[in-house]
Amino acid sequence: MVTGHGAIAYSPSTGQSNTSWCWPDRQQAEQRALDGMPADSVTWYGHHAFVALARGPGLYGFGDSRSGAQAMQTALENAGGSAAGIVMLIHTNTGQRDPQSEWAAAQRIAEVKHAIGRGIWRYVITCLWILYVIAIAAVGSKVPIVADLMIAAGIIYAVIRYRQRRRRRRQ
Repeated sequence: MVTGHGAIAYSPSTGQSNTSWCWPDRQQAEQRALDGMPADSVTWYGHHAFVALARGPGLYGFGDSRSGAQAMQTALENAGGSAAGIVMLIHTNTGQRDPQSEWAAAQRIAEVKHAIGRGIWRYVITCLWILYVIAIAAVGSKVPIVADLMIAAGIIYAVIRYRQRRRRRRQ
């Protein structure tokens, strides 16, 4: 029996919401989510995925993805962006999830990835400079190609860092 179908139902008039998860098909998942809900309720379906509901001032939005953070991001964008907040997050296989802990975990992972990416550039440039110094020490000043490469790498690194700082200042 295939399971993993789930849905979130939401009533815009009352703000009431309901969930269902781990059902064998879409129809049953949506029907269970709509049980006891007002007539104006809408559903959002997912299969082996995260499904999120966000509410903003006068708006609501759903999102679904294999990633909890991406489902929440989509729901927030559909609900009006920065003024919206996550109401509910479920995984269609296991049920209710805590949106705050999922979001915090996703933010930490993104920060680590950013730090690693930045660190790799520093590591590569440092290694190139060390190789340049070793080449100059071993051969003398007869390595103009290596010198040109090092100067080019330094300029590229400086341009990339300048653009990153400028982009951060604009945000």
